[in-house]
Amino acid sequence: MKKLLSATIAAVAVFCASAPVAVAGSYGSYGVNGYQYAVKYVCGTAEDNVLIHKGDYRTAINVVNANDRGTVVHALAVPTNERGEPQPNPPALLEAFTGTEIDCVNIRKVLLQGRPTGLLKGMVVLQSCRRSIDVSTVYTTASEENGAVVSSQVATSAGSRVNLNYEDCQVLQ
Repeated sequence: MKKLLSATIAAVAVFCASAPVAVAGSYGSYGVNGYQYAVKYVCGTAEDNVLIHKGDYRTAINVVNANDRGTVVHALAVPTNERGEPQPNPPALLEAFTGTEIDCVNIRKVLLQGRPTGLLKGMVVLQSCRRSIDVSTVYTTASEENGAVVSSQVATSAGSRVNLNYEDCQVLQ
């Protein structure tokens, strides 16, 4: 079972590094160069089924701005196992040489605004204005029986150049 869980986490990591995700943004004047990152997340307890093995799944997305100036970052969670429109979240300023983490609690409570319940699967889409950011993700799976970690995987996400809406790159101070 340990090898099966490791294979599942490895497949998720490979998928997240290459999966394109279309995101509906706000409409307006476009023209700001930016970067977009799509990161797979799996959060919660899964029962054994064909697509995912029994266990407790956790995702922690680490976002770092290693630039000498701040950048505006948007985060959007797109659930893939539940219908509904993703809710836009306000942009945040990520100061120079700082970082943040988006974990399962943030995904459920902030990005998905408390819904849905149960096992969460989907993508977090990050957009940064004008500057690239570093995005790495830690996937952990624990045994449901004893809580012991049976698999841990780290993946980095490559950004794609995108053209962003000018208004989306402004943050009220």
